[in-house]
Amino acid sequence: SIARLVPCGGPEALATPWSADAALERAWIAPLRRLARVRPLSIAVPLAYLAERRAEVRRVSLLLRGAELGLAGDELLDLVEA
Repeated sequence: SIARLVPCGGPEALATPWSADAALERAWIAPLRRLARVRPLSIAVPLAYLAERRAEVRRVSLLLRGAELGLAGDELLDLVEA
């Protein structure tokens, strides 16, 4: 199964498409963030910055889309923190 191939938290992290997408994104952002701290003069620094901004844009667009659809605040918070 794909859960063994990608270290992103186990099979429950891949249960829904949203949680699978978030887990896979965390799986590639975390090593990039670590590499940016270890090698501050490498290309990893701007790549980590761009990856963080991309994740932030996705969270904001999720909030806006959820508010437009009338989702409750608790549900939105759960989705954004997932």
